Amino acid sequence: MTILKPHTPVQIGDKARYNVQKTGVVAVQLVTGSHSVTLNVQPMSKPKTDYLEPLLSAAREVATRLR
Repeated sequence: MTILKPHTPVQIGDKARYNVQKTGVVAVQLVTGSHSVTLNVQPMSKPKTDYLEPLLSAAREVATRLR
């Protein structure tokens, strides 16, 4: 798994982590079984909008569907 540092571990799937950049870019990576998934949101106009919780929610849904 490779996303920009610093990244923070989070309980999703077998292993996951996320990163939030000052520009507002949010990335989540997770591993479930033999699957690896990277989700990324890059705001185009409002860099201060908080996309972390919606992206973590989407990552949880993906992990659930991959089981």
